[in-house]
Amino acid sequence: MLIDNALKYGATSVSVWVRPLDDGVAVHVVDNGPGLSDEQRQKATERFWRAPTSQNTVGSGLGLPIVAVLVESSGGRLDLRAADPHGLEAVLWFPMV
Repeated sequence: MLIDNALKYGATSVSVWVRPLDDGVAVHVVDNGPGLSDEQRQKATERFWRAPTSQNTVGSGLGLPIVAVLVESSGGRLDLRAADPHGLEAVLWFPMV
């Protein structure tokens, strides 16, 4: 869903990598799209929220909320960050079992 969202909202490149982190594993999904502001990243996991620039794009505003619920139900966490120089970096962290 993260890769699909990145491509749908303007990214031309998406990188994915996995690394050990803090007694768990972190999955990084980084795109070079337009990204989201700090305020938008805080709202992005709310059900049905859509960025103002994405109102005319097909979608329901449920993608990131579903990702967040699935990650959290697995004992993990989702962190949305600004990518440099632009874009979005989604970091999914899961505990080692």
